[in-house]
Amino acid sequence: MLRVFPSPEPPDFSLELIILVHDSVVMDEPDVVEALAEYLNAKGYTFYVDSGAYGNLPAELADRLDNCGVNTAIRIGQRIPDIIGFTPDEDIFAVEAKGDEDLRKGIGQAAHYRKGVHKSFIAAEESALAEFQDTALSCGLGIFPVTGPSVSEPEIEKPVANIGATELNRTRRALNVRTSRFQSDTAPIPSTSRPENALLPVIAIKQEGHPLSEDEFDDVYEASPQGLNTVGHSLTLARTLGLVTRTGKTYRLTDEGDLSFLLLHGVVENLPDNYLGLDMSKYDTVEKRMFRTLGQFKKEGQYRNKKLYTLSTELATFLRNQYMNIPDIRLLTLILASYRGNRIELSKAMALVALESPDAFLGLFCSRGKEDEFRELVEDEDPTVEDREFREDLLDIAGANSLYNFLYQIWNVGILRDGTDPVHQDDELVIGEFYWEWESDIARSLGESSL
Repeated sequence: MLRVFPSPEPPDFSLELIILVHDSVVMDEPDVVEALAEYLNAKGYTFYVDSGAYGNLPAELADRLDNCGVNTAIRIGQRIPDIIGFTPDEDIFAVEAKGDEDLRKGIGQAAHYRKGVHKSFIAAEESALAEFQDTALSCGLGIFPVTGPSVSEPEIEKPVANIGATELNRTRRALNVRTSRFQSDTAPIPSTSRPENALLPVIAIKQEGHPLSEDEFDDVYEASPQGLNTVGHSLTLARTLGLVTRTGKTYRLTDEGDLSFLLLHGVVENLPDNYLGLDMSKYDTVEKRMFRTLGQFKKEGQYRNKKLYTLSTELATFLRNQYMNIPDIRLLTLILASYRGNRIELSKAMALVALESPDAFLGLFCSRGKEDEFRELVEDEDPTVEDREFREDLLDIAGANSLYNFLYQIWNVGILRDGTDPVHQDDELVIGEFYWEWESDIARSLGESSL
């Protein structure tokens, strides 16, 4: 008897198909970059996405995310990382992003970035990255596994911190340019070559016994022994050095201003008889003797090229400490302290400052009206200290007049030493003709004290 069996029901592959689809999630590089950008932004990291990849995505991310920008010029070697940035702790990082393919190539690229950052990562779709995780970690890399629209935070692996990155300084300087506001935090350094002029408003306020307006300063100055007739520069410098502060339309002394008066009082009252030809018996108040002493110091500088540090080490040291409270000058001193030797060509010093902090260059060197030219120079190129054309452009942007007064101020208080080439207002600035010199121990001690 022939037995006929019913045909079996076809197997249900739906569950298995779902699993297979889940295990082979397709994720492209732009998906990884977008997920990672959202994650980094939420962490408060500052970062830049390669402008030459992913179509309009970098610009869209920069518009949408507060901490994101577009990278057009920051390279490590010959490559632009997919993402480069720094953490709130100022650790510099780079990320090579892949989707679910080319992971071996991505690991090689991320390993290349290690020479220019503290930490380098490979980011990719989570399951694809798992296969190469051991290889990435053995190369000193960290990993950012991405699944769907987000980073799998529990699966993040930290990289080995790279303390010997050969191009780290260059990367850091490039990031400094990108994060610069191109606006100096430093109060203006006025056009006066003699730093002791900052003490003139201090004497005037003490003499009158109350805060003064600018018109009242004029009256006091005109009645002083040497008939001073300029208030603006001395008052600006006194404010910059923190000796006076403005309240409404009048100026009063700060604690540092009171201290400067006490110091000047001691210096003047203990000068040797007939010091610098001064006859103090002609003046019946200590304030008049102070005005007269500072006037003579200025003449010694103008006609005998004597620096304040030589005439009164105590006053110069006090004022030097006030200059060191200015962030831009503190940075300059740190750069000098870390430079090999104790002599540097002027344009190289300016290039180091410009690349370390564009804001500091604006505060110290930039001629009025050339701020936009400077910004275009450092943003549009990838300059280095050894780039001669870049340094020539910096000299043109600075100009002799801007350098003249600033140079004499820091020379007078002993930050720079004799042997520094003076820059006069009508000089043509040429590479190789002007050098700065400093005492290594003084620069080093100033640099260490400012850390």
